[in-house]
Amino acid sequence: MMVIFVLGSKIAASSTLPLLETVQLIELAEVFERMDALFTLLLFLGLIIKMVAFFNGAVIGLEKITKIGFKKWVLPLGALIYGLSFLSPNYTHHIMTGRKTVVTFWFPIFQFILPSLLLIVIVIRKRKKLKKQPDS
Repeated sequence: MMVIFVLGSKIAASSTLPLLETVQLIELAEVFERMDALFTLLLFLGLIIKMVAFFNGAVIGLEKITKIGFKKWVLPLGALIYGLSFLSPNYTHHIMTGRKTVVTFWFPIFQFILPSLLLIVIVIRKRKKLKKQPDS
Protein backbone atom coordinates (compact mmCIF):
# COMPACT_ATOMS: atom_id res chain seq x y z
CA MET A 1 0.00 0.00 0.00
CA MET A 2 2.84 2.37 0.89
CA VAL A 3 4.46 1.73 -2.51
CA ILE A 4 1.31 2.98 -4.24
CA PHE A 5 1.30 6.12 -2.09
CA VAL A 6 4.94 6.88 -2.93
CA LEU A 7 5.11 5.90 -6.61
CA GLY A 8 1.51 6.28 -7.71
CA SER A 9 -0.75 3.55 -9.01
CA LYS A 10 0.43 3.64 -12.65
CA ILE A 11 4.15 3.37 -11.89
CA ALA A 12 3.63 0.78 -9.13
CA ALA A 13 1.54 -1.40 -11.45
CA SER A 14 3.99 -1.25 -14.35
CA SER A 15 7.20 -1.57 -12.34
CA THR A 16 9.00 -4.89 -12.11
CA LEU A 17 10.36 -4.19 -8.62
CA PRO A 18 8.26 -1.37 -7.15
CA LEU A 19 9.69 -1.71 -3.63
CA LEU A 20 13.22 -1.21 -4.95
CA GLU A 21 12.12 1.92 -6.81
CA THR A 22 10.55 3.21 -3.60
CA VAL A 23 13.76 2.60 -1.63
CA GLN A 24 15.75 4.47 -4.30
CA LEU A 25 13.76 7.61 -3.45
CA ILE A 26 14.85 7.63 0.21
CA GLU A 27 17.09 10.53 1.23
CA LEU A 28 17.88 11.22 4.90
CA ALA A 29 19.83 14.39 5.79
CA GLU A 30 21.97 14.17 2.63
CA VAL A 31 23.96 11.43 4.34
CA PHE A 32 21.87 8.33 3.71
CA GLU A 33 21.36 8.24 -0.02
CA ARG A 34 21.49 5.31 -2.37
CA MET A 35 19.81 3.00 0.13
CA ASP A 36 18.97 0.66 -2.75
CA ALA A 37 22.34 -1.10 -2.47
CA LEU A 38 21.73 -1.89 1.21
CA PHE A 39 18.15 -2.91 0.48
CA THR A 40 19.28 -5.23 -2.33
CA LEU A 41 21.89 -6.79 -0.05
CA LEU A 42 19.28 -7.41 2.66
CA LEU A 43 16.84 -8.76 0.08
CA PHE A 44 19.38 -11.27 -1.23
CA LEU A 45 20.47 -12.21 2.29
CA GLY A 46 16.86 -12.99 3.19
CA LEU A 47 16.44 -14.93 -0.06
CA ILE A 48 19.55 -17.02 0.64
CA ILE A 49 18.37 -17.83 4.17
CA LYS A 50 14.94 -18.84 2.83
CA MET A 51 16.44 -21.02 0.10
CA VAL A 52 18.76 -22.76 2.57
CA ALA A 53 15.86 -23.44 4.93
CA PHE A 54 13.73 -24.90 2.11
CA PHE A 55 16.66 -26.97 0.82
CA ASN A 56 17.37 -28.27 4.31
CA GLY A 57 13.70 -29.18 4.78
CA ALA A 58 13.62 -30.97 1.43
CA VAL A 59 16.76 -32.99 2.21
CA ILE A 60 15.49 -33.97 5.66
CA GLY A 61 12.07 -34.82 4.21
CA LEU A 62 13.62 -37.04 1.54
CA GLU A 63 15.66 -38.76 4.24
CA LYS A 64 12.53 -39.51 6.26
CA ILE A 65 10.57 -40.71 3.22
CA THR A 66 13.27 -42.92 1.68
CA LYS A 67 15.28 -43.93 4.80
CA ILE A 68 18.44 -42.95 2.90
CA GLY A 69 20.86 -40.69 4.80
CA PHE A 70 20.44 -36.95 4.22
CA LYS A 71 24.08 -36.59 3.13
CA LYS A 72 23.35 -38.72 0.06
CA TRP A 73 20.49 -36.40 -0.95
CA VAL A 74 22.39 -33.11 -0.81
CA LEU A 75 24.28 -33.36 -4.11
CA PRO A 76 21.50 -34.87 -6.28
CA LEU A 77 18.88 -32.44 -4.98
CA GLY A 78 21.26 -29.50 -5.37
CA ALA A 79 22.04 -30.57 -8.96
CA LEU A 80 18.31 -30.93 -9.70
CA ILE A 81 17.52 -27.47 -8.36
CA TYR A 82 20.49 -25.98 -10.24
CA GLY A 83 19.35 -27.56 -13.50
CA LEU A 84 15.73 -26.48 -13.03
CA SER A 85 16.84 -22.90 -12.40
CA PHE A 86 17.69 -22.56 -16.11
CA LEU A 87 14.22 -23.51 -17.40
CA SER A 88 12.99 -19.92 -17.71
CA PRO A 89 14.85 -17.97 -20.40
CA ASN A 90 14.04 -14.57 -18.83
CA TYR A 91 12.28 -12.91 -15.91
CA THR A 92 9.06 -12.25 -17.81
CA HIS A 93 8.71 -15.91 -18.78
CA HIS A 94 9.40 -16.88 -15.17
CA ILE A 95 6.65 -14.60 -13.85
CA MET A 96 4.13 -15.71 -16.49
CA THR A 97 4.83 -19.37 -15.76
CA GLY A 98 4.41 -18.68 -12.06
CA ARG A 99 1.10 -16.93 -12.57
CA LYS A 100 -0.35 -19.54 -14.92
CA THR A 101 1.02 -22.89 -13.79
CA VAL A 102 1.85 -22.40 -10.14
CA VAL A 103 -1.27 -20.51 -9.12
CA THR A 104 -3.69 -22.74 -11.00
CA PHE A 105 -2.05 -26.16 -10.54
CA TRP A 106 0.58 -26.33 -7.78
CA PHE A 107 -0.99 -23.89 -5.31
CA PRO A 108 -4.15 -25.96 -4.68
CA ILE A 109 -2.12 -29.15 -4.29
CA PHE A 110 0.32 -27.78 -1.73
CA GLN A 111 -2.09 -25.46 0.07
CA PHE A 112 -5.22 -27.61 0.29
CA ILE A 113 -4.89 -31.22 -0.89
CA LEU A 114 -1.63 -32.25 0.84
CA PRO A 115 -2.47 -30.63 4.20
CA SER A 116 -5.92 -32.27 4.10
CA LEU A 117 -4.36 -35.67 3.38
CA LEU A 118 -1.86 -35.19 6.20
CA LEU A 119 -4.67 -34.28 8.60
CA ILE A 120 -6.62 -37.39 7.61
CA VAL A 121 -3.55 -39.61 8.10
CA ILE A 122 -2.86 -38.08 11.53
CA VAL A 123 -6.48 -38.60 12.64
CA ILE A 124 -6.49 -42.22 11.43
CA ARG A 125 -3.19 -42.97 13.20
CA LYS A 126 -4.44 -41.42 16.45
CA ARG A 127 -7.62 -43.50 16.33
CA LYS A 128 -5.60 -46.69 15.74
CA LYS A 129 -3.34 -45.83 18.70
CA LEU A 130 -6.32 -45.22 20.96
CA LYS A 131 -7.92 -48.53 19.96
CA LYS A 132 -4.68 -50.46 20.66
CA GLN A 133 -4.23 -49.01 24.14
CA PRO A 134 -5.89 -51.14 26.82
CA ASP A 135 -8.41 -49.42 29.04
CA SER A 136 -7.01 -48.75 32.49
